[in-house]
Amino acid sequence: MVGNAELVVQTSLFSPGNSLTVGGHINFEQRDTRVRVDVLSLAIPGMDPTVGALANASAQALEFFPPGGFTVVLDQKAMTYTLWAAAKQRYFVGKLRSPASTSGSPTPTPAPQPSAAAAAFDPFAAFKTLKNIKAFSLALKGHGTSNGHPTTEYDYQIARDNGRGDTFESHGQVQLADDLDEFPVQIQASAKGNTLPASSARLDLTRLERRLPPNEDFAIPRGYVRAESPQEVIGR
Repeated sequence: MVGNAELVVQTSLFSPGNSLTVGGHINFEQRDTRVRVDVLSLAIPGMDPTVGALANASAQALEFFPPGGFTVVLDQKAMTYTLWAAAKQRYFVGKLRSPASTSGSPTPTPAPQPSAAAAAFDPFAAFKTLKNIKAFSLALKGHGTSNGHPTTEYDYQIARDNGRGDTFESHGQVQLADDLDEFPVQIQASAKGNTLPASSARLDLTRLERRLPPNEDFAIPRGYVRAESPQEVIGR
C-alpha cells in the first residue's frame, strides 16, 4: 500500500494549561511487515491564544528538524526502527519495545526461560502480557464514509499501570476502509501518562493506492553514515 497523509498533533508540551498544535504532511509505504513514513513538512496550523508568546520559540523548535524532512522505517518482524535524513546523510537503527515488555530495573542475570515445549502448551501465555492493563475495550461504533472510502468505525480505550508509577491512558477512534481490506484511513487518538503530556493526534490518509512498493524503498540509502543516536539524524 502506498499513500499520502495529513497528521495533526496537539500537546500540552509547555504546561498543562497551554496547548501547542503541529501539523505535518507525510508519505507512507507498506510492504509485508515493514512500513516507511516520510515526514515531508511540519508547521504550526493553530495555537491556543494563551500561548501566543511562545509562537517564536515553537517555530524555532521546529527548525531543529533537518531541511527536506526525514524517513523512518518500522519493521514489525525484526522489531526495529530505522531513521535517515537526506540532508544529514546519516542513519540510525534502534529496537522497538515489545508491547509485552514492562519497565523496571534490569536484573544482573537473565531470568530462566521455559522450554519450547512448555511455552507451546501454556494455555495462559496470552493473558500474562496483560498483567499491567487496568482497562481495555474495543467497540464497533457503526459504518460511514471517511476520506472517500466506505468505512467501519471502532472505538477503543486502554489504561495501563505497572504499579511502579508508569501509567498510560489512551482513547480514540479508528476508521477502517471496507474496500481496502480494512486498512485504516483515519485515526484519532488522545493519550496521557506520567511521562507523556496530555496529547491528541489525528491522522487522515488523503490518498491510497493498492501497489506493492519495491524492497529498495525500505533499505538505507547507499553512502549514509551510521549515527550514534536519533538526534544525530533528525536534529538540525
